Amino acid sequence: MEGKKPSGQGRVLEIELMKAIAIIGMVLVHVFEMSTGIKLASTKQHLAGYSIELFGGILSAGVFMFAMGWGASYSKHATPKTYLKRFLSLFVLGLVINLFEEYLPALLVPDEYGPIGEVLPSILATDIYFFSALMSLYFALLKKLESRRIAAVAVSLLTLGVCFYLNIQTGLESFTTGSEWLDTLLGLLIRVNEYSYFPFISWFFFPILGYWLGFCFQKATMKKALIFAFITGVEAFFFSEWLIRSGRMMDATVFNVLEIEEGYYYDLHPLYALAGYGIIALEFVLAHLAVKLCRNQLHPVLMTMSRNVTQIYVVQWVVIGLLSPVLAGMTNIWSNILTALFVLFVAYFGGKMLKKTNLIRV
Repeated sequence: MEGKKPSGQGRVLEIELMKAIAIIGMVLVHVFEMSTGIKLASTKQHLAGYSIELFGGILSAGVFMFAMGWGASYSKHATPKTYLKRFLSLFVLGLVINLFEEYLPALLVPDEYGPIGEVLPSILATDIYFFSALMSLYFALLKKLESRRIAAVAVSLLTLGVCFYLNIQTGLESFTTGSEWLDTLLGLLIRVNEYSYFPFISWFFFPILGYWLGFCFQKATMKKALIFAFITGVEAFFFSEWLIRSGRMMDATVFNVLEIEEGYYYDLHPLYALAGYGIIALEFVLAHLAVKLCRNQLHPVLMTMSRNVTQIYVVQWVVIGLLSPVLAGMTNIWSNILTALFVLFVAYFGGKMLKKTNLIRV
C-alpha cells in the first residue's frame, strides 16, 4: 500500500518481518555466546561467527526495542493503567527469565557459569524484559500527555538528552557502590557491572525513536516513509561511523561486532546508538522490498514469530538453560549453529503452545 497509513490500521508487515529476523538472530547469538570455547579457525567459521554477532546485536535487541516503541504508538486503547499493569507483568517475567538464563546454567555447570553462590545478584540482571518494564512506566507517562503532544515531544527529547549526557559522562563501569546487589539493581538504569545488559539510559534511544517514528508513519505515505528512512539511515550510519573513527573509538564501531568487549556494546555510546538507527532504518527499506516481492504477504511462520516474541523468548532460555552442560563444552561453530536451530524449532512451537495457555499476559 503506497497511500496513507490510517491510525490503528494494524500490523506493518515491514516491522513484522524485521521482528522475525531479529528472533532468529537472537536465538543464534544466545546459543553462540553460551559456548565460550568455540574456535574460529577458518575464514568460513570467522564469517559465520561475525554474522551471528551482527544479526544478534543491534538487528536483534535494537529492533525489538524499536518495535516496542512502534507498537506503543499504535496502542490507541491503552491507558496509563494498562502500562502500569504491563510494568508489573514484565518485571515478574524478567525475574523468571533470569532463573533460567543466569541461575540454571550456574547450577548445572558451576565451573563455567557459576558457582551459584557467586552469581546470586544476577536474579536482578537487566535483561530486555526489565528494560521493557521501565519503558512501560515511560509509556504510561506519554499516555498521560497524549492530549498535549508538544509536551510529550519535549519530555521525550529532554529524557533522551539526559540519557545521552549521563551515558557519556559516566563511561563504562566507572564506579561501584561496594555492593554487588546494589550495583546490579543500579544496573537497571546505568551500566555498573556485568549483569547490566540493557540499562535504561543506554537503550532508551531505540523505543522512544520507534514511538515517534511510528506516530509519524501513521500520518505519512509509504513512499515518504521509505525516502525518509533511506536518507536518514544513510546519514546516521556514515556520520556516526565517521565520528567514531575520527575520535578513535574503535571499540564502539558497529563493524567490530565479533571482537568488541561486551561492556562497550551494552553500554551503547550515543554514537553507536545513532549508527544502530541507521542500520534499522535501512533494514526497514530492505524489508519493504522483501514484502513487495512476496506480494504484501509474509509466510505464516514469520508472522507467528513476530506475534509470539515474548513466548519464544521465554522458551528459548528454558531450553538454553537445560542445554548449558552441552553448550559449555562445545568448540565447533557448526555444531553450535545446528544446536541453535534446534532451540529455535523448540522455541517456535513451545512459544505457540505457551501462548495458548495464556500464562503470559503483557
